[in-house]
Amino acid sequence: MENKYITVAYKLYVMQDGKKTLVEEATVDHPFQFISGLGTTLERFETEITALNKGDKFEFVIPTAEAYGEYMPEGVRTVSKEMFTIDGVFDEERIFPGAVIPLQDNEGHHFYATVNEVTNDTVTVDLNHPHAGKDLTFEGEVVESRTATNEEIQEMIKKQRSYFYSGVTLDVDFRIIALKKLKNAIIKYEAQINDAIKKDLGKSAFESYMCETGMVLAEISYMLKLSLIHI
Repeated sequence: MENKYITVAYKLYVMQDGKKTLVEEATVDHPFQFISGLGTTLERFETEITALNKGDKFEFVIPTAEAYGEYMPEGVRTVSKEMFTIDGVFDEERIFPGAVIPLQDNEGHHFYATVNEVTNDTVTVDLNHPHAGKDLTFEGEVVESRTATNEEIQEMIKKQRSYFYSGVTLDVDFRIIALKKLKNAIIKYEAQINDAIKKDLGKSAFESYMCETGMVLAEISYMLKLSLIHI
């Protein structure tokens, strides 16, 4: 499969209080860039964009299930305000409702969260993606679309490795949310998965569940229960 270097200018809208609301924009002067086939952007977004050519305009909706998944209430945590004090003074310049902040657990794992509320004693943070639970409407134009060079591909792979080694994906909460998203996706697309297994391996739907999807779902459920014991 050909890897394409693509840049797009777009406006991202979501429905808030019954209204179509602009929440993000990438301009022609500062477009969003990615290389197809490396998993650096939403799969549905990549599918839509890679089918287009330079100069093409687009408008499409990515449903919640294919975007950032359903909103997970357990991803909201309340912590002591003392976590954000420097020399006894609360860091109000960085810690305020709406701010996206880097956090670190006791084992040194890094992750990001959105500040929901700040009280006299506590700070409530949300580990869900800001667009979790929302359908995403993209409108824009393809600024560039061409075959990616080997140097560009290697640079992108280097960035992916740096993200992995940063320890973000090691956080327990991060993994719990990811497992729940995976479980929901398997359940939602079970028919398509069974169809693919039938074509590739000749297995019936029953055999696919017993030997493939059912086993994966059982393992996910087990790991989720295990994680709750050790939190």
